[in-house]
Amino acid sequence: MSVLDKIRSSFGRAGTIAGAAALVFTATNPTGLALTIPGTLAVTSAGILFSLRPQRHPVRAAVTALYTAPSVALLGEAITFRVVEPSVLVELAATAAWGAGVWWLRPARIATAMAAQAAPVTAEVVVVEPAPVMAANTPEERLVKFWFEFVACEGGQAPGTQLVRAEVTGPRDFRADIVAPAGQPVPDINLGVLSALTNIPPEMIRIDPVPGCGTGRKALVVSSGPVETGTDIETLWDTHVAQLAMPGAKIVAVRRGSTRTGMMA
Repeated sequence: MSVLDKIRSSFGRAGTIAGAAALVFTATNPTGLALTIPGTLAVTSAGILFSLRPQRHPVRAAVTALYTAPSVALLGEAITFRVVEPSVLVELAATAAWGAGVWWLRPARIATAMAAQAAPVTAEVVVVEPAPVMAANTPEERLVKFWFEFVACEGGQAPGTQLVRAEVTGPRDFRADIVAPAGQPVPDINLGVLSALTNIPPEMIRIDPVPGCGTGRKALVVSSGPVETGTDIETLWDTHVAQLAMPGAKIVAVRRGSTRTGMMA
C-alpha cells in the first residue's frame, strides 16, 4: 500500500468514526441536525476531491455514487431521527448499523479502485520522419544513392556508412571510398550479397584498405577489366613526379571537382 493509499484509508476511518459520533449527537440533541448537515457535506466534498485528484479524468456515475453513499445514508438517518423520533435504542441501533456497514464495506476504497481502472490510456504517438531525398542526376550521384538505400540502410550490409569520392567510368567500372561513422570501422561486407544487389559478378568487386587511412575508410573498386593498382593520385605523384622533378615533395591535400560544372568538392 502506498503512502497516499494509507492517508486515504486513515481519512476514511476517521470520517466513519466522526459520522457515527454525529449520529449519536443528533439522536441525543435536538439541535444536532443543524450542525450535522453542513459538517457532513463539507467532509464528503473534501473526501471526494482528495480521492479523485490523482486520477485526473472524468468520473463515472457509479464511482460518484459510491463516494457519496455513506454521507447520504448518514444524512437520511439524522433527518429521520428528528422527523420520526424513534426510541433511543432504535436510533443507536441504526447508528451502529451505519458505522459497521461503512467500516466493513469501505465504499470509498471501492470507488478509488474503480476510478483507477477507468483511467484513460494515453497512446504514444510516433512521428515517422520521411527519408532524405538524395539527388540522382549524375552516375556518381546515382551510385551514392544506391549505396544509401540498399547497402547503408538499417539491416543492410554496411548500415550507417556512406560513399565519398565516387568516380564512375563505365556501366561496371567505378570507384569510391566507403566511410563508416566516426569511431567505427567499416564492417565486413559480403561480396556475394553486394554482387546480388548490383548484378555484377563478385570477381569484379574489390574492397581494399585505403593507404594512409584507418579501418573507418575502405576503397570500393568495381572494374570490368584488370584492376589497376597504384593509380591513386598520391602513388602517381610519388612514382612519376616527386622522384623525377620534385624529390621529397608530398601531397598533403586533394580537392576534387567536375570538369563539366567547374564545382569543387
